[in-house]
Amino acid sequence: MNKFISIIIPVYNEVESIKDLYTEIINVIHIYNKYELIFIDDGSSDNSVGEIRKIALDDNQVKLVRFYKNFGKADALSEGFMISKGDYIITMDADLQDDPAEIPNLINKLDDGWDMVSGWKKNRKDPLEKKLKQVELEEKLYGKAQMELVAKHRMREVATWSKLKKEFHDGSFDDEDVNTHQADSYMLRLQHQKATL
Repeated sequence: MNKFISIIIPVYNEVESIKDLYTEIINVIHIYNKYELIFIDDGSSDNSVGEIRKIALDDNQVKLVRFYKNFGKADALSEGFMISKGDYIITMDADLQDDPAEIPNLINKLDDGWDMVSGWKKNRKDPLEKKLKQVELEEKLYGKAQMELVAKHRMREVATWSKLKKEFHDGSFDDEDVNTHQADSYMLRLQHQKATL
């Protein structure tokens, strides 16, 4: 447990959740001697920066990087990776959908020798507006017909990637074998590739 832990948190208009997120993280991270929390404000227009500054006044392990405009989550994470000092780096969303209670589990796996550990949101709690924007974006990118195909298979159990790829290409999807969590992006990429051929 003597590894330095960096937690990178991209923030975009999350003032309501920042204090609760910080409290939840501190409740689990305090067992580690060396850590830092790096909040990357991605051009928020609410008082997210003010809330982070209040926290940082009382906790010198908290750092804030502020972008002058919204560049997106990937750029925010990239900046966090560049300035982090940790032996282990954990990324979390600021919207409380990533459970800080999982941090010790991630660290334990890294301590076991894993090069990388990843989690996923089993039960997303996105607001309706965010879900609709995502569907609208996907429809623009991939077309409504392809999105209906993906939606048809959203709640199925996982198939192996090779079986999924074969079934996709020969058109013999088995409705019982497809899991959206792992298959959606792959199916969308395949649809996009077919559309551009």
